[in-house]
Amino acid sequence: MMRAVRKSWDAVYRGASQPLEVALIIERALTDPTPSARYLCGHQSASVIASRILPTRLWDSLIRIQMT
Repeated sequence: MMRAVRKSWDAVYRGASQPLEVALIIERALTDPTPSARYLCGHQSASVIASRILPTRLWDSLIRIQMT
């Protein structure tokens, strides 16, 4: 299981957002006259949204499937 977790994290790091994309979101957060509490950035931000919407058991099951 730990090998699968490591492989998964390696893939996450390889697919990380580009520094310029992150920098632009940071700039937006710093200069927004009415800033939000959080700013999502990059293609993997969809998983953050999914983790908030899906029931915990379903989310955990999806993560478990990826680790095996």
